[in-house]
Amino acid sequence: MAKNSSIEWTHHTFNPWWGCIKVSPACQHCYAETFAKRTGNEVWGPNAPRRFFGEDYWNNPIKWDKQANMDGVRRRVFCASMADVFEDRDDLEEWRGKLWELIEKTPNLDWLLLTKRPENIGDMIPWPTDWPENIWLGTTVENQKYADERLPHLLQHKATVRFLSCEPMLGPVDLEKWIKPNQEKGLEGIDWVIGGGESGPGARPMHPDWARTIRDQAQSAGIPFHFKQWGKWAPVDHLPPGTKGTKTVINGVEMTLLKSKKSVDRSLDGIIWDEFPNSYPVRENTSEKPKEEETTPPDDGVFPVFPEHSIAAFLNLYREWEMTLDEFNEITDASRLTHPDFPGISLPTLEIHDNEKFDRFLTTFYQQAVAYGKSLAKAEGIKKADGTKRR
Repeated sequence: MAKNSSIEWTHHTFNPWWGCIKVSPACQHCYAETFAKRTGNEVWGPNAPRRFFGEDYWNNPIKWDKQANMDGVRRRVFCASMADVFEDRDDLEEWRGKLWELIEKTPNLDWLLLTKRPENIGDMIPWPTDWPENIWLGTTVENQKYADERLPHLLQHKATVRFLSCEPMLGPVDLEKWIKPNQEKGLEGIDWVIGGGESGPGARPMHPDWARTIRDQAQSAGIPFHFKQWGKWAPVDHLPPGTKGTKTVINGVEMTLLKSKKSVDRSLDGIIWDEFPNSYPVRENTSEKPKEEETTPPDDGVFPVFPEHSIAAFLNLYREWEMTLDEFNEITDASRLTHPDFPGISLPTLEIHDNEKFDRFLTTFYQQAVAYGKSLAKAEGIKKADGTKRR
């Protein structure tokens, strides 16, 4: 769970559980699986257990809903960044039912249910015809093969919004036959299109024409288009002059492998595409202002002194993962730092909920890490996170 998510097209993320199974090429470099393993959770695969969470975690969307009501502004919740809500497993039925109840209790939150298993939707939802108006139903479409396989399943449902996540985009996609309603086949139309390239280790490049095609088709049909990112590869003509990195050519377009997806902005042909579907208004404000949470984030930016082994391990995780506030909260709120590299660290008590405080935390942490590094330099050998010497 993460309040104030770093994902560009949502405000919050919520995971009824952690864990999944890879089902298509888009899953090959699954960031969620990598992230789970880095935090000590082996929850991927058909025989692996799933990880579930307690009532404190499940109460957070209730707080978000009350705040949205008070603010008079709806909030979007991505569900799920660390799982697939429509995975078919017996041990998920209870938790899926709990999720449906939560969605109905939070009418001021728009729940973005994104799946790679749209064929399971009809058998798993409790609303055969009358969907709650706060559900946006989406499927991943990484290439034409999966557009043709998944869209007939998605578009048969009368959710308020039906959307596509063409990310990671691994090939060209033609949406022409799917973009408008087809009454003859009993299919609804597409309400929103998201596009983007792949990030993380082993990322595969996205040809800019693939993104342009879905953008142009969406625009022609009057459908909102959101360009999330280029990912780790970007076309040279979208980069500042002199940008370094491994080069490759895809169908005549030179692409550069970047150190970070943040090395390039999210523009496509000079425009930041941040379009969203229209949403229902918030409910009439009849609730009291939410009470302050029991643990209020400190305002002075003072953080505890971290154990040396935790500094080494956590700094390594931050550097390798380009950690964001979203991912930081996934660790502190959900997994409670159960990874063996983190014994004794007190991060869950920090309650960091805004990017400014997260930046201050990283600054403090980095300063302690530098001091730790200097102390290591005086030692006979460089120590590993567990205190043993490297050979």
